[in-house]
Amino acid sequence: MKVLRIILAVSVVSCFMGCACMKCMKCKCMCMQDETVQLSAIPKVVTDAAAATVKGFVATQAKVEKEKGGTVYELEGKADGQEYEMEITAEGKVIRFKLEEEEKGEHRD
Repeated sequence: MKVLRIILAVSVVSCFMGCACMKCMKCKCMCMQDETVQLSAIPKVVTDAAAATVKGFVATQAKVEKEKGGTVYELEGKADGQEYEMEITAEGKVIRFKLEEEEKGEHRD
């Protein structure tokens, strides 16, 4: 019985450690999904990275996703009449860039 309790305790602790948001006890929790954020809540390093990637970029929508690997911001916006989508880490690294109107502009690192 003691061994069973230890196994159960280790399982619960492992689950919490795997859940980046710590809001639930499910290992593949629903709380790891994208969450819409206000544009004013986007860190400057993220907006600077977006502006450096696309000159004149203005974000129109933002989501944030927190995972074990860190925080990623998904920005949608416009520049020069074109629509763009970007994924940028909280540290300012662009990990995905896509020109919405012409599916050619997608780039992944």
